[in-house]
Amino acid sequence: MQLNIQKIQNKLLENGLSQANVAEALGVSREAVSKWFRGDSNPRPAKVMNLARLLNLSFEDVYVRDLSAAPVVRFRKTGAAKTTADHIEKATDMGYLLRGLVKYLPFETLCHPAALIEPRLDQPYVAEAAKQLRNRMNLNSDVVDFTDIIGFFDDVHAVIVPVMWGKRQQHQNGLHIFLPDSGTTWVFLNLDSKIMDFKFWMAHELAHVKTPNLQGQAGEDFADMFASELLFPLSIAERFVEPLRRLPGPGAVVSRVQDIASEFVISPITVLSQINRAAELFGKEQLDINIHAATTNFNKQFHDVDEILFGTQRPTPANYLRICEETFQTPFFSALQQYVREQDKDASFVQRVMNIGFLDAKNLYKALLPDGA
Repeated sequence: MQLNIQKIQNKLLENGLSQANVAEALGVSREAVSKWFRGDSNPRPAKVMNLARLLNLSFEDVYVRDLSAAPVVRFRKTGAAKTTADHIEKATDMGYLLRGLVKYLPFETLCHPAALIEPRLDQPYVAEAAKQLRNRMNLNSDVVDFTDIIGFFDDVHAVIVPVMWGKRQQHQNGLHIFLPDSGTTWVFLNLDSKIMDFKFWMAHELAHVKTPNLQGQAGEDFADMFASELLFPLSIAERFVEPLRRLPGPGAVVSRVQDIASEFVISPITVLSQINRAAELFGKEQLDINIHAATTNFNKQFHDVDEILFGTQRPTPANYLRICEETFQTPFFSALQQYVREQDKDASFVQRVMNIGFLDAKNLYKALLPDGA
């Protein structure tokens, strides 16, 4: 969705109105109206209606709706947080802003990235899809490392955007934005997260970008199954079924499951779920163990991703940029830097496109353009 700028400007000239008159009539700042007309942001629907009334235009005349090209958003939510219309609207606006960065990405533009053909929500299909990807990774062990996953995001025209959103201030721990018109995907990952959760989310998001047409709950279920299979396949999980059954009691089983989780850098819940799924698949008795309480204490042993990357002190903007680019091999910051320089954007653009505080955006903007250009 975007304003029909040409039609609006023609109507303003016809009525002898300026952007300042629009701002006063709609009760917004002149800067806000200026951003609308530059295409940096979109007014809320209520403001669009008021603008239409002011210019004696229909809603359809003022707003151009290109639903086929509208950003598609998915959230990795915090706990039981509810997704509201405001969350969707803000994420959609971020998607429209990201469009400006596309031409600065180092992606092949003449073809779309490979996606899974007719993905299905059944175990054999998901297992085979994950197995093929593991084979392409040329793993040196059973464990999938972060670097193994990161390397495949470029292949599917997906851009990792590492952000520091805090632990509870945000509705989401992650955000997935797909732009249909360019075939690009933007994956915002919150660094203020436990390492095993972060790794699972990366695998989950990789599944999403491999299945762009699989939407809704089916898409989420597929991505969860794919992530589990990629990180701890049933073929590996099955090896642990009998050894775990021979342990003397629940405490010993929980301890061993935690050891496996540490080795694979995934949650004990994922380990036990896959082991029980393997037991069921191979006709063996499942383990009747409650792992959730033990998992809470288990997670406390591990650092958050931001602490692993930057230490216990908050990084300087320059170090944040350097380490994120090196670790995640992401072209996001380079594209952002080129865009804000060539389009003469200010720190508020960085704030909106990354959904961060203005002070952080201002400092990051200075690190992106240290010469002030």
